[in-house]
Amino acid sequence: MKIKHNKELYIIKQNKKLKIIILITSIIAIISIIFSIFGFLQMKKFKKNIHITLVQKQVAEDKIKEAENNLKRAINVSSDLEKQKKELEKILKQKELKDSTNNNSNNSNNSNRLTNSAIRLLSHSLPTDETNIFSYYMKQVDTAFSKGKYDKAIRLLNDSRILTKNSKQKDSIQLKIKEIAVCIDLHEKASKLNFDLKLYEASFVYEKLQIENPTDPTARYRISAFRREYTIEMFEELKLVSVKGGAFIMGNKNGRSNEQPLHKVILSDFQISPYEITNKQYAIFLNQYGSDKIKNGIYRGEKMIYKREGGVECNAGIWSATEGFENYPVIYVTWFGANKFCEYYGLNLPTEAQWEYAARGGVKMNKKSLFAGANDETELDEFGWFSSNSDSQTHEVGTKIPNNLGLYDMNGNVWEWCSDWYHVQYYNKSPLKNPRGFVEGSYRVNRGGSWFDYISNCNVAFRSSHYPSYSILYIGFRVCLSV
Repeated sequence: MKIKHNKELYIIKQNKKLKIIILITSIIAIISIIFSIFGFLQMKKFKKNIHITLVQKQVAEDKIKEAENNLKRAINVSSDLEKQKKELEKILKQKELKDSTNNNSNNSNNSNRLTNSAIRLLSHSLPTDETNIFSYYMKQVDTAFSKGKYDKAIRLLNDSRILTKNSKQKDSIQLKIKEIAVCIDLHEKASKLNFDLKLYEASFVYEKLQIENPTDPTARYRISAFRREYTIEMFEELKLVSVKGGAFIMGNKNGRSNEQPLHKVILSDFQISPYEITNKQYAIFLNQYGSDKIKNGIYRGEKMIYKREGGVECNAGIWSATEGFENYPVIYVTWFGANKFCEYYGLNLPTEAQWEYAARGGVKMNKKSLFAGANDETELDEFGWFSSNSDSQTHEVGTKIPNNLGLYDMNGNVWEWCSDWYHVQYYNKSPLKNPRGFVEGSYRVNRGGSWFDYISNCNVAFRSSHYPSYSILYIGFRVCLSV
């Protein structure tokens, strides 16, 4: 019994030892696994560091190669500059030798300019061949000229004239110097006039400068500024009336063949001047524009107006209205002159349809009447000037009763130019919306009648026409602004 008990104790002890061994073995295994993971992570980090180092090395090698290439280029440039320097020193010696044989001040000045030219050349990487140097300088001159830097352009031309021996090149340089000298003179005159607040005169000079040099930035800015100022002033003077667009029946069923057939027209909103343009207003335009002929565009050279007593006059280059006729409608104006007035201020002549719609009163029109404001021709004496009440002359604008829109002299006083080309059968082809007249022709439309005409010619549907170059004492115009 005792032996059996001892044997059980021995087995228990052996089991305990076995458990301890197993536990120790497990701990050792866990520690080994931890160390293995740590080692793996360290190895991965090490490989990454090695990769970064290799990349950095490659970048460094690339930079070194680039630096080597830059050094080679710098050596080549240095060599070229050294050659240029030797060539220019040779030129200097030749000039100094020439100066030593001639002691006048003119040669001394040339020598000084030559020295300055050589210094400027040595400070840039320039071609040493004489032809290439000339071409280089001309490009620099053109750049300076286009930017309005005339002093710099002159200096460059003087430099190139000293460095060249070619007689043709010297002649070309001399012509360019004269051209730039004209611009310098105009620029100085315009600046002085602008400083003295003589803006009209300054604008004329700036326009001449722009003709000599279209890219001159000062001239372009000043002309644009003057134009904006003039336009604002003229708009305030004109006091345009807004006309609500709408539909109406255009023409006269009892009128002449060119007033038929009656046809429907739909117009957009627009604005129109309540008065015919006056002599005073047109004289202001002529002074701002600086000519009585169109200066550019497809109508260049066309006469705009003719000087006449009772119209506009020109004394010492300044335009003015005939004394006592300042507020009379401008006369002897051609279609070209009326159209250019509008273009200059961002306006337009009314189309034939706009004119008739406004004369009838727009949306407020009396559909039964053919006279602006009047119910019939028996009332017309209060609304317009025509042959039986005008005493054979024009009258001051706005002295009769206006129509429903507040527009004066739509019946009589002077005929008014419209923008349209005239065609006797245009009403057969007129579009429904915003018609603008025939695409081409020989005559421009006149509307409204005049002091010279019978009442029947002064109705709102009556159509007349003349050559655009035509001018006479009973044709003027009013302006419009299409919205």
